[in-house]
Amino acid sequence: NEVDSTHRLSSYLETFERSNTLQVTNIQLDGIAKSDANLMLSEMLGLPLRLTKSLTDAVQARTLGNPLYIHAFMQSLVKEKLLINSVVKKRWIWDIEAIQSISIQGSIAEVLTRKISYIPHDTQE
Repeated sequence: NEVDSTHRLSSYLETFERSNTLQVTNIQLDGIAKSDANLMLSEMLGLPLRLTKSLTDAVQARTLGNPLYIHAFMQSLVKEKLLINSVVKKRWIWDIEAIQSISIQGSIAEVLTRKISYIPHDTQE
């Protein structure tokens, strides 16, 4: 589990679990192989497998191959402008050095916490 009891996201999860209006189901999802992750990113970005290899290496290291985490991480890269759709190059481009510098430990929990923080405060309560 990437979120221990001291993590900020833990309090959100506890609130959801105690809620009478929301049913929470925990799902254990194991990581996919790096080749499958590369295929996933290749299809997401509409690029050949050979072009997504370096990105896959960085993403795989930070998500442990969990497909849901890969998706959330990719969304965060777009939001943080580390992955952009270049009009000039007519394809997705990324800053591999900046992506590789993102902390591995807790990166997914941080992504999910940031996503929750974008939800309007009234909705969070």
